[in-house]
Amino acid sequence: MKSQTKAYHMPIEQCRTQKLVDDLMITHSWVGPSTKYVWDQKETIKKKIGTVACAAIEITSKVMCRIGLFTPYNVWERLNAYEAYEKKIANTEPPQWEKTLIKTKTKTFNHLHDYALENDLVYYKPRNAGIEEWTPMYVPPGKPVIIDSDGTNFSVEVSRKSNETILFTKKVGTEKRCKLTGKYFCTNLNEKDNWRESWFNIPVISVIFKLPVMNFISCLPSPRRLINNGRYQFMISHCGVKHRYYIDPAEKKHEYFYGVSQVLALELQAETPKLYYADPWLPFKLSYSHNLPLKFVARGGAVSASTVFLIGYEKHNPSKLILYVRMIDFDIKGYNPFYWLLNYYTFNSKSLSKRQMTLPPADWKQVDLPEFDTTARFSKLINIIQNGEGNHARILNIRASKDGIHGFYTKKLRDTKWEFVETPEDLIAESDFLN
Repeated sequence: MKSQTKAYHMPIEQCRTQKLVDDLMITHSWVGPSTKYVWDQKETIKKKIGTVACAAIEITSKVMCRIGLFTPYNVWERLNAYEAYEKKIANTEPPQWEKTLIKTKTKTFNHLHDYALENDLVYYKPRNAGIEEWTPMYVPPGKPVIIDSDGTNFSVEVSRKSNETILFTKKVGTEKRCKLTGKYFCTNLNEKDNWRESWFNIPVISVIFKLPVMNFISCLPSPRRLINNGRYQFMISHCGVKHRYYIDPAEKKHEYFYGVSQVLALELQAETPKLYYADPWLPFKLSYSHNLPLKFVARGGAVSASTVFLIGYEKHNPSKLILYVRMIDFDIKGYNPFYWLLNYYTFNSKSLSKRQMTLPPADWKQVDLPEFDTTARFSKLINIIQNGEGNHARILNIRASKDGIHGFYTKKLRDTKWEFVETPEDLIAESDFLN
């Protein structure tokens, strides 16, 4: 079986890696081809000048790149990573599951694709397609430990040091909607190496920080990176064209012609946790936070299309579990300065202008727990999934056990009754239970 898988995958993976290399040559058009030639001829060069001299040149190029003199090392580093990636996928079997209803640290999905993390590799396939459709996805060097997705945003936490991960994010699609027919389109970018290590992409300003000279700064601990040392639970959100519109407190619809992205970071170890967030247009670190409900200690969270779902307990009564949900992001809160300049915000709930978004947004809403007996146990592992257009098109999931059987409670956001679905293949760790 191992040899069959290898024989089946090799020709495809060679084409896939070549595609990554071609994209890299276009991105680094002025230096990429020459570096690629040196890469292809590296064994010949080693024989001519010696292995030690070749290693010295490589180290020198790394240092020169770090102080901003030139960028061949960026290209060389990528080519080295692609070669390691190709060798790994050639000797690894794809996942063997076809469908998942819940998101975990190693299984996730969006409205178009399933994603899996197995054997230190990330795979994707069309939603609910057969196992023969699994396709590897290139991930930055390191050990991927957690994956997450929402809309056309995808993230992976990569471990490069013990007890520390770096969050990498990418776009897995480009959304469009026809203005005449309203039909939704999305291109597939899963196989493109468009990973971002910096969660800061404001036009012009972010370009300055991506200049070669700024590579020297990246040698130091940098606030541009989202680093997790076990303190946070990272969650990625994308409220975009698929969501179509936002309904404000005055019941006015506001069409989405672009996406709103954010990374949420829920503190896990604090007595009174905070919910931090990073936005691509905000200063590049977790310096902003969303207010949490009063006297509430959050122990787990999830987000989809800017709608945050939390599970926790009362501050002075840990035995009383509580659920909260709220749609919130930088734009909805009224923090976007461009919206103020364009007169898109108003505090007047009776304003007749359809283009003005009414503030403040709706507050946290408590969600009733499922009816349960003494055998039911709830975990901090929860999901929220966008399943349509508008604020209320969401599905809530709580992973739990009932009569000793592992599964999850599920319901639509506006429904009152929860349903228990058994998933004995997805076991819940004892440390994840809250009661």
